[in-house]
Amino acid sequence: IETPAPPTPVPPTSTPDAPTRTPMYILPTSSVEPSATQTEAIASDYDFISQAQPQAVSASLFMASRGCDWLGVAGQVLDLRDSPLSGTKVELGGYFNGKPVSMLTLSGTAVQYGPSGYEFTISNELIASNDALWVRLLDTADLPLSARVVFDTSSDCAKNLVVINFRQVK
Repeated sequence: IETPAPPTPVPPTSTPDAPTRTPMYILPTSSVEPSATQTEAIASDYDFISQAQPQAVSASLFMASRGCDWLGVAGQVLDLRDSPLSGTKVELGGYFNGKPVSMLTLSGTAVQYGPSGYEFTISNELIASNDALWVRLLDTADLPLSARVVFDTSSDCAKNLVVINFRQVK
C-alpha cells in the first residue's frame, strides 16, 4: 500500500509591485466518483428524493389477499438517518385510463410496507400506462418536499404494485 505524498507547498511569488501571497497547499484528489443517488441528492432542490427507480412487483408479496383485481403504488418515507418518518403527506396525481387522478395520504398509514409506509389504490383492474402517474411528498402547507416521481403501471398480475420509497437528503 502506497502512502500519498504530503501536500506540496506552493512558494509565494514576489515582485516589487505585487503583494506577498500566503502559501497554498495542493491536496491530493480522490478518484472515487459519487454514486448516482449522491449526485442526485447534491443536485436536488428538494429535501427528499426517490431512493431508487420505481419497481413493479406483485402486491401479494405484501398482502396475500391482493390478486389480479388490484393495482396500486406504495412505499415508505425515510429521514436523514434512514429511520421511518410518519405523518408526511404523499400525493398521487396524473391521469389513468383517461381520467384525472388526485389523491392524498400520509406516510405511516400502510405499515405492511414499513413503519412509515403509504399506499394508494389506483384501480380494481390491471391497466398498463406509461408516464401518466406520479407521486411526491408535500409539507403541511402543501408545498413540494420532493420532485414528482413519474411511474408506469402494468397489466401483468406479477407487477400490480409499484414501489417508490423516499429518502430525506437535507
